[in-house]
Amino acid sequence: MHRFNHVLITLFAASCLAIACQPKTETEPPPDTTMPAADDSSQEPMPTETPTEAEEATEPEATPTPEAPKELAAADKTFVEDAAAGGMFEVQLGQFVVGKAKKQAIKDFAQKMVDEHGKANEELKGLAATKNVQLPTEMKQEHKDIMAKMEKLTGSKLEKEYAKVMVDDHTKDVQAFKDYSQSGTDPEVKDWAGKMVPILEEHLAHAQALKAGKTYKPKSDAQASAHSHDTATAKSATNTPGS
Repeated sequence: MHRFNHVLITLFAASCLAIACQPKTETEPPPDTTMPAADDSSQEPMPTETPTEAEEATEPEATPTPEAPKELAAADKTFVEDAAAGGMFEVQLGQFVVGKAKKQAIKDFAQKMVDEHGKANEELKGLAATKNVQLPTEMKQEHKDIMAKMEKLTGSKLEKEYAKVMVDDHTKDVQAFKDYSQSGTDPEVKDWAGKMVPILEEHLAHAQALKAGKTYKPKSDAQASAHSHDTATAKSATNTPGS
């Protein structure tokens, strides 16, 4: 009996030991489905939206390159240069005579040359700029010689010589401008020359009357209109304070 109890105790102890040696099974927690917090420092910047066509800045239109002015033919260029030199002579000689002459008729005509040839010179200067023509900056030698001769004269000798010079000079001018207005090749220069012909003809008729010692009487309506305007301009200049 005692032996039987010892066997039971031994079996019980062995059974307990076996249970104690078995691994414990733990209940694993459910997987964490929470997304990890985003690391702001590692995120790439969101791409910026491209502007729509309406929002795009409009680029300024390219300014077209101006075309270089066309060169004048040799004959056209010579005419322009000669006309500029002649106009310069008319103005400078007229200014000299206005200050030296005694007769009012001579002084008035000289002032007329200053005003009308001065205006024509400005027109020609603007036209020459569009044709890439460099106008002369001083008179021709023949004009300088006339000026030098005139500067030595006074009184009636000065007035008579001035009238003679104006007749000779305008006789040449009228013919030169008529010829070019008919045979020139540049349309714009031809138009300007044609416009100047009646003005130069009126100057010539006026100078011829002065040379003959007569009172100038316009022969045509165009000359009468031009002369009336010139007389009013001369009187206005004479009556201007400080002139």
